[in-house]
Amino acid sequence: MVWCGLRKRDVLKFVCLVPYICKLVTFRGAPLEDLKSCSVVTVEQAIALGWRCVRNGLGYYWEKSGVRFIHMNGWVVEVFEFQHYRDFDVKNRLVVDIGAGVGETAIYFLLRGARKVIAFEPCPNSYREMLANLRLNKAEDRVLPINAAVWGSAQELLVLCPRRTRVVAVPLKIVLKHLKRRVAVKMDCEGCEYESLKSLDRESARCVEEFFIEYHGDPEPIRAKLEDLGFVVGVRRPWKIVNGIPIGFIKAIR
Repeated sequence: MVWCGLRKRDVLKFVCLVPYICKLVTFRGAPLEDLKSCSVVTVEQAIALGWRCVRNGLGYYWEKSGVRFIHMNGWVVEVFEFQHYRDFDVKNRLVVDIGAGVGETAIYFLLRGARKVIAFEPCPNSYREMLANLRLNKAEDRVLPINAAVWGSAQELLVLCPRRTRVVAVPLKIVLKHLKRRVAVKMDCEGCEYESLKSLDRESARCVEEFFIEYHGDPEPIRAKLEDLGFVVGVRRPWKIVNGIPIGFIKAIR
């Protein structure tokens, strides 16, 4: 079979080589491989904000002010440039980071004075990239990465990573059970927030001094639950709407 002057086997060979070509070809100094995980706009935005793509003997990494990431993506821009967590008080606290992504929030919290971070990330690819980013930033001794989801009960869940992937989920109540005071909990788990909080009672949440939660949808059930746990709760207006679903932040303090 011939397609546009090329034999089918030649086309298949080219398709198989695309991932390797992307590692060699650059867009404004950045590897095209990064465009698989974020848009051209994100790359251009990162460059405009002062991030630079550095090539070393092993490949590329992104760097700004001593902070480094294997790949650029929208999460890094949101956390470090939009400063979504600037009002989350982590200083001298143990942070439970639920939905840790590629480690961007864990690294940000350490820079803001967190004592240590327990970072939960269910998606295998993101988890592996988080491990690489922690090594790149010499943060392995202060971040405990866990490849699991957090939920209201112990079970297996199907999550989009981006394909449907079966992952282990641990109950938030058990995570908090053996922790002492001065704990801060960050949650960005794409809609699992209320289910994770549902099993908590005042006793199991007594170690937590602050929750900072990105809500997806109606924030009122989360607000009511946190108030029932004894927190003073502030709900912020959505900062974006995706497919008709409002996304914003909730801050809850003692």
